[in-house]
Amino acid sequence: GKSTLLMQTASNLTSAGKVLYVTGEESSAQLKLRAERLGARGSIYVLADTTLSCIEDEASRIHPDFLIIDSIQTMYSPNIQSAAGSVTQIRDVTATLTRYAKSGSCAVFIVGHVTKEGALAGPRVLEHMVDTVLYFEGDRHDSFRLLRAVKKRRRKPKGFRRRFAIPSGGGRRRPPDGKGIRERPRPGRGDRRARGCRRRRGS
Repeated sequence: GKSTLLMQTASNLTSAGKVLYVTGEESSAQLKLRAERLGARGSIYVLADTTLSCIEDEASRIHPDFLIIDSIQTMYSPNIQSAAGSVTQIRDVTATLTRYAKSGSCAVFIVGHVTKEGALAGPRVLEHMVDTVLYFEGDRHDSFRLLRAVKKRRRKPKGFRRRFAIPSGGGRRRPPDGKGIRERPRPGRGDRRARGCRRRRGS
């Protein structure tokens, strides 16, 4: 799912600059196995840590052009007396990351989990602190996934007009019908698209 998409994104971004991938859910060895399976290109800096101060130190040392945080619910600041994933921790860590992004020329990708209702887990203000919000939708048993923008600063998102099938082994291909999905007001759960044909009686 999202980890496969992130690794593909990180691989493509290596041609444009340095990429620092911070993971709080997997080990460096697991990321390496996924990169080899997907045939990732370029050099990706990996940091398996959840402490905000360690992330800041590594970013200051490497000076990445792109910083990927996977995921925001696992990161925590030692200055906040609450557990990782709490409302206070998510708000404080996100604020620090956005300040870092705005202070230099680094683009920061923040990954967040969603609830069963499809809403972003954590404080609602989190969506207002970033420039763009993308939802990665789809059933885990379905090969089709939809990446849709629900917020884009400076311009209202029109939604993606194309959908792509992401096989279990990664990669990207167009769906058989080659048609897009119309804009929807909110991310839907359980949506399906099917192709059908009519046959005249007697044919």
